Amino acid sequence: MFEWTPDMIRFLEDAAGQTGYYRLLQTQLAAMLPPDAHVCDMGCGLGHLAELLAECFPRVTAIDRSAAAIDAFRSRLPQPPSQLQILCADAFALPAEFRCAAMVFCYFGSLPDILTLARRHCTGEVVIIRRNELRHRFDLGGSLRQSPTLAQTLERLRALGIHAEVSTHEIEFGQPLRSRADAVRFFSLYRRDPGAEIVFSQLTPLLEQTGDPVFPYYHRQQKRIAIVHFPSAQIPPL
Repeated sequence: MFEWTPDMIRFLEDAAGQTGYYRLLQTQLAAMLPPDAHVCDMGCGLGHLAELLAECFPRVTAIDRSAAAIDAFRSRLPQPPSQLQILCADAFALPAEFRCAAMVFCYFGSLPDILTLARRHCTGEVVIIRRNELRHRFDLGGSLRQSPTLAQTLERLRALGIHAEVSTHEIEFGQPLRSRADAVRFFSLYRRDPGAEIVFSQLTPLLEQTGDPVFPYYHRQQKRIAIVHFPSAQIPPL
């Protein structure tokens, strides 16, 4: 299970507030899903996408099993709109009668887990948002990701008789930083070589000086993603 640490939460909250990444995802999903759908954001994390989806759909259920993530979500949105329900729950422990018309999996677990949950609980559209990058974006060593590539994921779906629509996107989603110490902490958090100490001088070529007194530094990064979309009715017994 991915663990949300206080630093991870803080950095992502800063990035979400300073970039339009989630707003662009909202636009894509609003055009893709039925406007009257009950949408479930499965593995919602800090809830930035679910919060925006609640502007577009009459009912949104945001679910994550991380208490730290859900607490951060509720702290940011202490009075959620009536159409948004926030649950701290294990997706695999949901009652059998839970149903939604669309299910969104944004960077959620493995493909078998996604298909199992979608077959169990989704009556309509399934959307998988996944990274479309071979390397870790914030690792200075550029280490390779271990997860399946987009091509491998699509091949697995085809082998199951699932014919998905796919779109790929590059969206600016860099990291605003509050200080030199924050910059070092951020890149240290995402390094894959635990023995490699990072110092600020290594980072200066990577950082823009913004003139913003709150976020004086910005690490510009394009996030490459794929949106994979198919009807749940195509999922065979697993």
